[in-house]
Amino acid sequence: QQGVWFLEQLEGPGPTYNLADVVRLEGALDVTALQRALARLLERHEALRTRFRDDDGQPYAEVERTVPLNRVLVELDLRDLTEAEGSARVSDLLQAEAARPFDLENAPLLRVLLVREADDRHVFSLVVHHLISDGWSLGVIVSDLMHFYNGLTGEVSSSVLSSALPSSLRATYADFALWQRRERSAAQIEPTLAYWRQALAGAPVELVLPRPDAAGGSAGETGVVSLSLGPDLIPDLERLAGSRDATLFMVLFAAFHAALARVSGQDDLVIGTPLAHRDRPEWEDLVGMFASSLPLRMRATGDPTFDALLERARETIVAAFAHQDAAFEQIVEAAGVPRSAERHPLFQAY
Repeated sequence: QQGVWFLEQLEGPGPTYNLADVVRLEGALDVTALQRALARLLERHEALRTRFRDDDGQPYAEVERTVPLNRVLVELDLRDLTEAEGSARVSDLLQAEAARPFDLENAPLLRVLLVREADDRHVFSLVVHHLISDGWSLGVIVSDLMHFYNGLTGEVSSSVLSSALPSSLRATYADFALWQRRERSAAQIEPTLAYWRQALAGAPVELVLPRPDAAGGSAGETGVVSLSLGPDLIPDLERLAGSRDATLFMVLFAAFHAALARVSGQDDLVIGTPLAHRDRPEWEDLVGMFASSLPLRMRATGDPTFDALLERARETIVAAFAHQDAAFEQIVEAAGVPRSAERHPLFQAY
């Protein structure tokens, strides 16, 4: 949370740390039951009632006892529009919702938009700030909301939601934060930080990729290139991994490293990978910002074969994951990497 808060202060309010999810609902919808289910969701998860204040440059969290539903949910009725008009309007609404910044000092850092396209067709949009949520949390939010809704309407739960939710959570996000702070005290974490100082000593500060001609483009303009791996390729990669005492992740990491090394001309690279950080049962059902990043530094010196690169990838990943207890900010500080608004510290490939 401290890292995300710092970056938001550095960049200014914007949609960078908005997480969005959209669900299309077909069939009859009990809107009153959905409202009540959403209220129960807010009551269950403290993170959804949390705001952040600035105390002389240091953030601190405050949990509100209750959050009025009208500060969370907006309902729109588009049934008077044609199908084409409604579709265009929904698309515009969803983009605007995902791009609208949050005010971190006012809870909730969550907003829900329910659009009625027809009597039996709705669009449910959820946007939450990364300070109080991560990818795992989005799944928890949707699952819990569906569970409450099914219970209120008498609907039979799907197989995914067949097990009843406990009446109360085993822990809160505040419990996790306190545990993490205790476990990551300077004395406790020093052996781990010593590993990262050595592993990242002399690491490249920046990944330099060839840039296309920017004529006619605007500053900060980006694009997306999608790559699909065919269904026949994955089993082959899994067999390759198994034959080399590796995982599919290690094979893909080695391939990604090889591709980046080729186009950048750099054989010493640091690539980031996400961590769920939910290694205790009591954290699994919580909404909160648990996810972190781990830098994986690997060298491709000596023109290695792919087998040799895969072996290096395996060693790199095993060692890094054995030292994942440090927070990313602690790793950055241990590595002595200067902060810059121009680039992400340690790695720019993820």
